[in-house]
Amino acid sequence: MLRMTFFLVIGFFFLAQSSFAQYTPQEEYDRESIFLQTKPFGGAKYVKDGVMKPVGFFANNLVQEMEVSPHAVMLLKKSRRNGVWAGVTGFLSGIAFLGVLTSDAQNDDLWWLGTATLGLTSGLLSTTAQNQLNKSVWIYNRDVLNQSITNQRSLDK
Repeated sequence: MLRMTFFLVIGFFFLAQSSFAQYTPQEEYDRESIFLQTKPFGGAKYVKDGVMKPVGFFANNLVQEMEVSPHAVMLLKKSRRNGVWAGVTGFLSGIAFLGVLTSDAQNDDLWWLGTATLGLTSGLLSTTAQNQLNKSVWIYNRDVLNQSITNQRSLDK
């Protein structure tokens, strides 16, 4: 009976020890940080804690992940807005291009200029949206690192 009690006490001690274990700043950063991965035919994905997840429609999944960093969420929402406008102008550019090809306006330079302007605008907005997405992930990762360092300092006191 004494032996069984001894093993129970030791087992409980190790269980309690492991449940209160704290991560080092490096381990916490590795678990919480996000990096983006784009595959040619697989769509945009992100990796967090070694698990690859889809970014989601207009980065919906990332917004939920980044809620702890308000600045990152703000920039991510700008990225989403620019992405929507890039899609709209790209779609309109395609419609205008098909319209010019099938109409009598093929020799009208103004139609070609408008179509090219819409296409260029779409490309610029898309590039801006991707840059904002990358920067929002960077800001989130920076905030995660700062938070893990702050947590470690508070534990050291």
